Amino acid sequence: MVLPRRDRILILIACCLAVVSTQVIDYTSPPSITEEPEAYYIVDPRVNAQLKCVARGNPTPTYVWKKNGRDVELTDRVTMTDGTLVIEEPHERLDDGTYQCYANNNYGTALSNKITLRVGNMGRFTPKEVEQNNININSGAKLECNAPSGIPDPKIFWSLKLPKVLTYTNRVNQDPEGNLIFSNVVESDTDTYFCNALAEMLGEMRVSPAFNVSVLTLSPAQQRAPVLLYHPELDVVALRGETLSMKCLADAFPTPTVSWEGLTKPLPEERTTYPSFGQEVLIADVKFEDEGEYRCTASNAIGSPARWSVKVRVEAAPYWAIDHQDETIPPYSDFTMECLAEGIPPPAISWLVNGQTIPNPDTNRRRRVSGNKIHFTNAKADDSDVYQCMASNTHGKIMTSMYLNVLAVPARIEQPPPELTLATESGEVAIHCGVFGSPKPRVTWSFNGQEVSGGRYETLENGTLIIQDVGFNDRGLYKCYARNEFGQQTEFGLLYVKKKTEIQQKPSDEYVKEDENAQFDCSATYDSSMELTIFWERDGERLQTDLPTSRYSTNSEDSLVIRRTQMSDTNDYTCVA
Repeated sequence: MVLPRRDRILILIACCLAVVSTQVIDYTSPPSITEEPEAYYIVDPRVNAQLKCVARGNPTPTYVWKKNGRDVELTDRVTMTDGTLVIEEPHERLDDGTYQCYANNNYGTALSNKITLRVGNMGRFTPKEVEQNNININSGAKLECNAPSGIPDPKIFWSLKLPKVLTYTNRVNQDPEGNLIFSNVVESDTDTYFCNALAEMLGEMRVSPAFNVSVLTLSPAQQRAPVLLYHPELDVVALRGETLSMKCLADAFPTPTVSWEGLTKPLPEERTTYPSFGQEVLIADVKFEDEGEYRCTASNAIGSPARWSVKVRVEAAPYWAIDHQDETIPPYSDFTMECLAEGIPPPAISWLVNGQTIPNPDTNRRRRVSGNKIHFTNAKADDSDVYQCMASNTHGKIMTSMYLNVLAVPARIEQPPPELTLATESGEVAIHCGVFGSPKPRVTWSFNGQEVSGGRYETLENGTLIIQDVGFNDRGLYKCYARNEFGQQTEFGLLYVKKKTEIQQKPSDEYVKEDENAQFDCSATYDSSMELTIFWERDGERLQTDLPTSRYSTNSEDSLVIRRTQMSDTNDYTCVA
């Protein structure tokens, strides 16, 4: 029987090894805040408040916390460990305020964002007599909660006298202010109602005075078209990245259905949900393109539907438009430090240096503040400082620190090329050369005395030389040359190119009868400094040729031998070197 075969697929695997030398450099650096609390921090008064502040820098920074602009006084109750401020038994009268961490070392001061700390608390309902509500059946009604305030805002819900938590429906629901809305009352609504304010953090709940509801059946209200009892303002501001909630509730009989639609554009389907039986619309992760006009409609087939349109304006707390970086510049140079923040309304930008407001007029004549920029002219070493940029609008404040280092450092090579770099013929190789200096050194490479650039050669920003399509002619000595206006340095490294592994004798198709032996021959050329390994695959899976019971084996010349072939042996076999 003749068994067909298709052309073999050859897979070539080449390896290259690189020897990398490393050197530990101990740099001095100003502080930089790496960990800080959230901008709004609510603490349970039963738990210690912990404001964590972590900064990196060399020398190791020391820390100072300020509250409302003044140093926090450390006591037995208020302590600090490694930058973390701990307040035991926090109390709103003593500890509420705006806190900020200052991290200092010899090279400057870094500031955290301002943190508003509020100690959790819960007010009480105003005492009053039981409120009696006599309501004609089928009429609409509203019970006003007047819930106490709290930090954080309490969760509001209604219950009955049993006690039993009230189950909301499309007929009986709660508005965002906590009031209970009846589109129309039925006889079974006769009961005693309570408004509850739950402070989950504190584990406390306040219960309102009772609301008695008596549904009168003698003079039932007639069927009527919807009239909105609750709706959003005409103009609503939504914040970028947050969730927008809008709700409409109506008085009507029969009970109306409520729906929402976008008038200027469709509601964003993938981010929109409709809880509370469709009476509410939630738009998650608000984006600027969500700005527009929206409308709720309440209808029950009696008369005209009730409609309410809302204009949504999307604004944003300040956020950074770029990643601000530290800068090192040479003496007597001109430089502009820029702070880019976005937000709606546009953020106001203010500058500080080492945590202190830059005076106006500035006592440093080489420095000029202009909006979101600081211009330095003929900069000198004593202009080296940590500068803070603060961006603020009605929705919040953010702060970032940037270190300006006015420094004259001759170009130096801190990570010289490895003594030996190995590459494989036709591959790509990277020869590393780490440099430092101020101004930033220019790095060039030469090979056997000739500068190399362009074409197959590319020098990266970090000084690394990339060589594409490496050949044997690329073997030799490479020189990394770093220089700036204050000095230069040269280091060398050797590149050795190994011959790539290639299949020399390709296996050919075999046609055999069942129960006969089949043999595929394969040989490869390779670099003499490497050890050659040849193995075989069947349909992409490596064959086990060293098992005594297997019909697959390899001989001394790496040929694949299949003993006593069977129909199931019909397949593709691949030689891999």
